[in-house]
Amino acid sequence: MRRLASAVRRLLGRRRTRQPAGRHPDFPELEERQLAMSIAGSAAKQCQLPEIPSGYCIRSFEPGDEDSWIDLIAKEFGRWERERFDTYLAEPERRQRSRVIEHKGRIVAATFASRVSEQPLIGRVDYVVSDPAHRGRKLGLIACGSVTRYLGERGYNSISLATDDWRLPAIKIYFDLGFSPIINRIDMPARWEAGRQQLEAHSST
Repeated sequence: MRRLASAVRRLLGRRRTRQPAGRHPDFPELEERQLAMSIAGSAAKQCQLPEIPSGYCIRSFEPGDEDSWIDLIAKEFGRWERERFDTYLAEPERRQRSRVIEHKGRIVAATFASRVSEQPLIGRVDYVVSDPAHRGRKLGLIACGSVTRYLGERGYNSISLATDDWRLPAIKIYFDLGFSPIINRIDMPARWEAGRQQLEAHSST
């Protein structure tokens, strides 16, 4: 957690203010916007990941995964209709490069891979999710890290993501993988500092 604290302090300073997700209360005129992070492709391909636990396997999407993956997404992001899932997965990069972790025939963690642009080649990780019943096994870290590292190995210049202020376990994963905050608006330093404080408070309990 020292690495997280020093990274955020170095990037953002130490303004100590709490805020709701999407917008800081000091700037009510701003539209809601998610937090954003990025990692250089050269760093992404160096991601160090723990071994996957016994009884689990990580792989790419296979036909038949749809319903299990949709059920998993619903635990964190709300219910998707099958049509929305099929449309989202139809992009070739997403279909081929996304990763799921399977346990006893069910998808228990997953991360989508996306291409943002070709010139320059920029990728994105989306909808990082793990089943609460399987938490503590670093499955979200393994799934997200596998996609991140793969995109780095494929020559992407950078990989980005968007997340919400309240998704602290996911934000910790991103810091652990080497992602850095993107400071793209005036309210971002205070929002990142508040997240840092919450993560530090959680780690000390």
